[in-house]
Amino acid sequence: MEKGESDNVYSGTTVKQGEAKAVVFATGKNTRFARTVELVAGAEEKSHFQRAVLRIGYFLMASSGVLVVTIVLFSILLREDPVIDVIIFALGLTL
Repeated sequence: MEKGESDNVYSGTTVKQGEAKAVVFATGKNTRFARTVELVAGAEEKSHFQRAVLRIGYFLMASSGVLVVTIVLFSILLREDPVIDVIIFALGLTL
């Protein structure tokens, strides 16, 4: 697309050929991008999908925590593995 002398050019525009002089109209909070970010940040209500994903994520994190604690306890108490090895193994599991 070609731009003329009075056309607006927005942030992120790529010039393929030629050169131009530009006047900056807005910076920081006054740009279109910043206003879009502000609108998105202001939307506090979560959709049903977002709530479902969060519930699944919390469930998986809790399940993972319970399994790691169980494995650590059995490794230390029943198998009598070295504590440092168990800690390293538990860290590997949580990642």
